[in-house]
Formats: sequence, C-alpha cells, structure tokens
Amino acid sequence: MAQHTNRIPLFNWLGPLTTARTYFYKLKSRPDVTVNTLNDTTLYSLGMVRGDIYQSLVKKIGFVNGQNLMTFGEEQQYIQLFINNKIDLILGSEHVIYNQLKPYNVSLLDVEQLTELPVSNDLKDNYLAFNKAVPQHIVERFQRAFKVLKQERSLDSFIAPYSNN
Repeated sequence: MAQHTNRIPLFNWLGPLTTARTYFYKLKSRPDVTVNTLNDTTLYSLGMVRGDIYQSLVKKIGFVNGQNLMTFGEEQQYIQLFINNKIDLILGSEHVIYNQLKPYNVSLLDVEQLTELPVSNDLKDNYLAFNKAVPQHIVERFQRAFKVLKQERSLDSFIAPYSNN
C-alpha cells in the first residue's frame, strides 16, 4: 500500500517493501487506442475504483468523472468492462498488473503498457500497512524481522511471485 499523507495516521507502517511505477494499460487487441503522450490518455475512457489514491492525479491531467473517468465500487467491475472493450484504459503498478488481470485469464501478453502516470515518490513506495488494532508488539516483531531479512538478502525473491516481472 502506498503511504500517502492522508493514510499515515490510519495505519502502522512497515517498509518500504518495494518501489514501483504506475502505468496506463490497454488491450493489445485495441489498435484504435493510440497513446503517445500522457495527454493522449484523456482521449480514452479510464476505469478505477472510486476513491482510489490515483483518482485525484488523473483528474489533474484532464480526466473527468462520468465522461472519460469511470469509477466503480470494486476492482472487478472495471476490469471486466476493460476486458470486454467497454473501457479503454486501466492503471496498474508494474508490480501488481499481473495479479489484477490473472483472475480473468488475461496475461501480460494481452495488454500493452503505455505511458507512466507521474506520481510523487511517496506513492511509488509500497508498504505493509497494519491496522491500528494490531497490538504494537506484533508490529514491532514484524519490523525486527523485516530489518533482518532486508540486511541478509534482497526482498526481490519475495516480491517476484506477485509481480511476474
């Protein structure tokens, strides 16, 4: 989870576990969707979860709710529309796009990574977020184990199965 300023007081944080960039994606079967620049993305429809951390960022580049920005209560709603060519674009971190598509039998070979959504560094880093109800001694235990793990070996081997990179 990104450690955005609004989220910091809501959780106890561990990490960063990894850093990833966020890209727009289209289906390769859609030659009608042509994106060369960030501004080009606004010519197409984009689906995302309502209230997503990136919603305010895409609005800044020209996406408008109900016009070219379609928001949904759940991820599977817009992914299904994307797969059925009803939405042109989706956003995904280079580390999670594989797992976003996998439940729908869509592989990375079926999509094309387009332009990067510019985000601040705090949104590129991914953390483990603990609910505030988790006892502090458990959070501290995870933090100690994480520190040892990070010193002894790279975290890449733990991240790889989730990112398919």
